[in-house]
Amino acid sequence: MKLIKYAAAALLALSSLSASAALISIVDSGSVEYAPNIATPDNNNFTYAGIISPSQYTIAGSLKANAKLKVTYYYLGKEANWTNLFAVPGSAEAPLGGSSGASINKGTITTIVEKDSLFDFLFYSPLKGAEYAVTNAEGATLLSNNRYYSFAALLNGSYTGTGPNGTLAHAGNYDAILFLDDTAGFLDGVPDDDNHDDLIIGVRVTAVPEPTTLLLMSMGLLGLFGARRLKS
Repeated sequence: MKLIKYAAAALLALSSLSASAALISIVDSGSVEYAPNIATPDNNNFTYAGIISPSQYTIAGSLKANAKLKVTYYYLGKEANWTNLFAVPGSAEAPLGGSSGASINKGTITTIVEKDSLFDFLFYSPLKGAEYAVTNAEGATLLSNNRYYSFAALLNGSYTGTGPNGTLAHAGNYDAILFLDDTAGFLDGVPDDDNHDDLIIGVRVTAVPEPTTLLLMSMGLLGLFGARRLKS
């Protein structure tokens, strides 16, 4: 019986290890704005002081699932005065974000992403028109003045729970962190700060076991159980 228990524990551990390795990739979205692994600017209000680390990200990349995943998005903070939102199309859960003082959901959204699929999410500014929006598949959207409403992403980041309009309850480690730049300077008549700190979203994922994986694990345990009975 001890042998079976140890074998079961080993199989579960191996499954967990394989599931936790490289579950997410950042891939080239095809945007001309795409820039991988660049240092975050000094005027990013979440990275310059070590509130979020590491201090480099990829601009205009797209998140891709390398396994079937349960995905939870967390509101972390926002620097901008604009009303910026983050949503998952088809989700009944409210969008994350809002402007200063707004009571828009600042909790979480949970969804499923299939293996080898791009994550399905959207950043948008509802008060500024349809052109101020970007999906994960797009990475960045070109505006008429050659500015971009875009987001950046890093993998395996940590958040202290502080920063502008930050959420202390969401401090911790994340599989990915997303950073929106809303190009507000274009409308306000001042230079765009281009620092991707206008809405910050944390991403945590867990692998959803495929039926074949569960079947193989069950067959392995049954084989060990049969071998144990033959020995006795």
